Amino acid sequence: MKRTLGLYVAWLVATVMLVLAAVQRHPYGFYTLLRWICCAVFAYSAFTASEKNRVARAWIFGALAVLFNPIVPIHLQRDTWQMIDWATIGVILIVIVAFSAREIKATKQTTQKDEGEGPLRTGLTHAEEVELSQLGNTPKNQLTDFQQARWNLLDAKKSQAKAETSEKRWIIGLIIAAIVLFYLSIDAGIDDYKRFNKANRVVTGQVVELQEDYDEGGPSRSTHYQFKVDGIYYDGWLGNWDHSLAKGGPVLVHYNSSDPDFNHAEGDGPEHWFFNQWTFFGIICLIIIFMAVREGRKHSRIG
Repeated sequence: MKRTLGLYVAWLVATVMLVLAAVQRHPYGFYTLLRWICCAVFAYSAFTASEKNRVARAWIFGALAVLFNPIVPIHLQRDTWQMIDWATIGVILIVIVAFSAREIKATKQTTQKDEGEGPLRTGLTHAEEVELSQLGNTPKNQLTDFQQARWNLLDAKKSQAKAETSEKRWIIGLIIAAIVLFYLSIDAGIDDYKRFNKANRVVTGQVVELQEDYDEGGPSRSTHYQFKVDGIYYDGWLGNWDHSLAKGGPVLVHYNSSDPDFNHAEGDGPEHWFFNQWTFFGIICLIIIFMAVREGRKHSRIG
């Protein structure tokens, strides 16, 4: 897999993390993860830029790598970090636009080189495409052994190019899916953090509904309760309730005073935090991506 695609993915991951950090507060562990990811991405970007003699870009990414380094963390006020986050996002977007424009220009120059003799998306040059078309329109019983071997070679080359294009599209789709899944994982973990760690008020609510279902895993119970804060009713749910709860009975509720929608019942606790089902599926996507990239590199070496 080309380094270009790896850079785009790295920049996209860093951008998503920076946007999450800029729009709202998070647990300390999130910022530690942010530092590790951004430092690695910016250090890799600086190294790539230096290889291509992009001195200004190398210095910018090098400075960002130092700023976000997790080994000797730099502590600043949240307002300052928000400005830095948005400025860094702007830098990344500008670099992506400039990088994309340069890649598109280089691709056009390659495909137009030698009056169309450069490689096309099919993996063949223009002359090879014409040759394959001519050989394909010739009856097989009229082809010489050399022409038949030539047709087989060009057809296999074209099929391989199609397979590589399809594989790249699948990898890109899996990368996007992994990013979405990890975003959902982080979002679910942040919700749990707000529900449990930021619950600083206690109020007595009322059980509205009890539900009990049976499946292959055994009985599944859930409780729907309501509580009132400043004249406004809020809802909450509790899983695995015991038989001491009854419809219309009281339930002690801990809630976040800044946003009572984030609440939990007494005795309830987070099950997975940031390692939830979204994290699990995201890891599976990363494993598949890693295996596909490794196989692609292995075949390219053999070829």
